[in-house]
This record gives sequence, C-alpha cells and structure tokens, in this order.
Amino acid sequence: MKKIVSMLATTLLVLAGCATDSGASDNSGVAAPATSAAPEVHALSDTVTVGGVIISDMEISTEGCVFAFPPAQDAVKFQLVATVENGTQEEIMEVLWPTDITFTDPDGMSVKPTDISQGEQPCVSDHPREFNRMTAGEKRRAAVTIEAPAGAQEMIYSTSLIEGAEPVRWDVADEVAVMEVVSPESSATEAAQSTPETVPAAPTASTGEGVIGFTEAPGHGSPTQMNKTISYCGDPGLHETGTTFFTDGTSGWTQTCASQMMQAAPAAPAKPPEVQAEANAGQSWWGECMAANTAEYCRANDPWQN
Repeated sequence: MKKIVSMLATTLLVLAGCATDSGASDNSGVAAPATSAAPEVHALSDTVTVGGVIISDMEISTEGCVFAFPPAQDAVKFQLVATVENGTQEEIMEVLWPTDITFTDPDGMSVKPTDISQGEQPCVSDHPREFNRMTAGEKRRAAVTIEAPAGAQEMIYSTSLIEGAEPVRWDVADEVAVMEVVSPESSATEAAQSTPETVPAAPTASTGEGVIGFTEAPGHGSPTQMNKTISYCGDPGLHETGTTFFTDGTSGWTQTCASQMMQAAPAAPAKPPEVQAEANAGQSWWGECMAANTAEYCRANDPWQN
C-alpha cells in the first residue's frame, strides 16, 4: 500500500513539472512587438520611381533666385532641376509641384513652401519652369522654384496626382547649408533691388496712392483703384498684357503691369493670320482663367502650353 501511494505522489510531481515546463515554453514563444523601419532617404543623384514616374539627375541651383518679398521665416530660395519621365500610360497633370513638397527643418518640424511665402516670382532659368501636362511616355528636364526653411534637412514629395505614388524623401542638408538665408526682417526694397524683374511702383490715383486695375474677366471690369499689392507681372511671352499677380494670391489686370509688359515685350515680326489667331485665343483663355482661378491652376490646365 505504501508503494502505491509513493508511486502516485511521484506521478503527480512529474505531471506538475511538465505543466510548468509547458507554460514556460508557451510564454517564451510570444513575439516581440514589431518595430517600423525608418523611411528611406535618397541622395539627389539617385533615380527614384514614383508610381511609374521616373525622377533622375536631380540637382539644386540658386542661380537667378532672389526673394522679391521678405519670407515668413528664415528661408532660402532655389531651383530644383530634374529629369522626369512619365512611364505610365496616362497624362499626368503635374509632377514635383511645389505645393506637394514639404521639408523638415533642423528641429524635425514639417514646413511647406507655402508656409514661407506666397506669390514669389520664379528664379531666372534657361530650363522650362514646370512639369505640367506630361503625356504618356514623355521625358522632360525642367526647373521648379522652391522656398525652403533655413537649415532644411530632408525634402519630401507626396502627391495624389500619380496613381500608386508613395512619399519620397531626399537629403538636401548639405546643399541648403551653404545657401544665403533671407530673414523676415529683410527689407522688400533691398530684395527687389537685386533683380532686374522688379515690379515698378504703383501709379498715383486721384484719390490717393494705389494700384489701378481690376480682377474681373477681360471685358467685364473697368480700371479702378484697388487695395492690393503687386507681387509680380506676367511674362510678355506667355500672358495677356497687363496680367498681374498680387501678394494675396489673386490675379487680375493692372495698368502698372500693362505698361511694364509692353516695354519688356520685344518687337515681333508680323505673324500669319492663322498663327496670330491662335496666339489671340491663347491670351484670351489665359485672361479668362486668371479672372476666376489661381495662377497655379491656370498653368496646370493651359491647353496652349507645350
């Protein structure tokens, strides 16, 4: 009888030990929490693909870049030059558009170019200024004007206009570190004196100093004194004479820009009637578009460009 009791006790101890070992084994098999990988940061020279669009040979240049007005914070202005190939089967409205780009500042904060300035004129460049209305298979090299925070570390491009596009990051710290920084305290007059494309002072109206013009569509408005400040005038080769971009983000027509653009426009030889008709139609479309939309929208949807 004692042997039977002893055997039962031994069996219970063994079973208890197995249960303990089994429990320990189960606990050791619990997976550790997964950690997300840090996002990849590319060098400017890297070739990257954004939803079927290939971006390569990117570089940064400050040539011809001057702030016309003081920025909202310490900032730099430069041209983002790149080669873009539309490898999709669809037309893409815009690539590397400034409003789709953000930067990280030295404190790790996210900053958009629109947080820095509004209505800045583009840098002077021999490259086309934009990557808009890119047809399927088209390859283009162009320059986009960007304002970035002083000491910017990374540039992030994120767009919803390219199907399947994921955010892409580039390291720009070394390039931005050597750029001239412009502060909010900088004088607009001092900044304007360094560029030949400065908008002249607004004319004097009979009721006081101000801008003479209108924001309605051509033919639907008459010049009156406006409580607006001119940012810059249109390009005589692209825009209707008098096209004006204001610092509040709107656009219209002013006598100031009409005079400046007529002086800047080179004398052109007579064009065949059909060519002149097309040019007039393009100018008319632009004027009507600018009266109701932003310059960014009109540039992106202009059927007469490219």
